[in-house]
Amino acid sequence: MKRHFTLFVACVLFGSFAAAESSSGHGPAAPEGLLVDLLRRPNLTVITDSHPRFSWIINDPSRGAVQSAYQINVSTSSDGKSDLWDSGRVASAQSIAVPYVGKALEANRSYWWAVRTWDAQGEPSPWSARQRFNTGDFDAKQAWPGESHWVQIDWPGGGKHWTMENREPLEYHPIAPAAVRKTADGSYFIDFGRAAFATLRVTLTSPEDGRDVEIRLGEKHVGDAVDTKPGGSIYYGSHKLAIQKGTHTYDLVLPRHVSKMPHSLVLPEQMPEVEPYRYAQIIGSPSEIKPQDVRQVALLYFFDDNASSFASSDPDLDAVWDLCKYTMKA
Repeated sequence: MKRHFTLFVACVLFGSFAAAESSSGHGPAAPEGLLVDLLRRPNLTVITDSHPRFSWIINDPSRGAVQSAYQINVSTSSDGKSDLWDSGRVASAQSIAVPYVGKALEANRSYWWAVRTWDAQGEPSPWSARQRFNTGDFDAKQAWPGESHWVQIDWPGGGKHWTMENREPLEYHPIAPAAVRKTADGSYFIDFGRAAFATLRVTLTSPEDGRDVEIRLGEKHVGDAVDTKPGGSIYYGSHKLAIQKGTHTYDLVLPRHVSKMPHSLVLPEQMPEVEPYRYAQIIGSPSEIKPQDVRQVALLYFFDDNASSFASSDPDLDAVWDLCKYTMKA
C-alpha cells in the first residue's frame, strides 16, 4: 500500500509540473542565429541583392515548440525604428529565406534588422538583437553567375578591410603560444601546439633602428630549434624582420607564394600571405619575449568549435577525433 501511494504522489507531482510547464505562458525567447542571404555575419561583407532574404533560429526550448507567426523590422539605423519595413504579424512557420518586401534599399550603405516570433499558443517572443548588413553595388557586372568581387569596407574597431561580396569573410585569428623558451644561444623557441596556415605577430623593444631579426617558421623541430632540413614536403622558412627603435608590434610580411604546380591555389593579393607552421624561432631579438608578446596569426574560415564533441574511454581514439576535427578547421 505504501509503495502504491508513493507512486501515486509521484505521478500527481509530475503531471502538475508538466501542466505548469506547458501553460506557463512565458512564451519563446528571442530568436537567435540571424542570417541575411544565409550569411552569418553580413556586417563583415556586402550584399549585392536588392531584395535580401532573412533567416533565424526559433529560440523555444519547450517540447514540440513551433513558430506560428513572425514579425520583421528593417531600419536605416540601429535604434530599431522600422522606417523601411515592418512586416507586421505574419501567420507563418517560415523562418528561412523570408524575402524583403519593404522600401527600396540603396546601394553601398548599411541597414539593421530584427525579428520576433510567436509560439503555438500565440505568445510572442522578445525582439532579437539587431543585426547589421551592408549593401554593395546592385548593378555590378559579372563575368559568370555568382561571381564575387573584392571590396573594402569599414571594419569593426576602425580601419578598412578587404572582403568579398556575398561571401562569409575569411579572418586572421591570433593564437597564443603553448610554450615560449629562451635557449642557451639567446634565441627564443615558440611552440604553438598545433600547425596552422598563418603569419606571425611579435612585439619587440629595440634601442636602435635598422636591426634585423631572423624568424624561422616550420612544421618540425629539433630540440628547442626549428628543423632547417626537415625533408620531404615538411615546411621550413626563414625570414628577416627589420625593426625600429622603441616598442612596436610587427606582423611578419611573408613573400607571396608562387605556385610551381598547375591548378594550385594561391592567396589573392588583398590577403596577407601565410605559411604552414607550428614552431617559430626568433634569433637576435633585442628584448625579452614573453608569451603575451607573440601570436600565430592563423587564416581560418568560420568554424564553430562547439558544434560537435566526442569523448570515450580510449585516449588514442579521442586523439584521433581531435586531430580530424582540427584538420577540418585548419
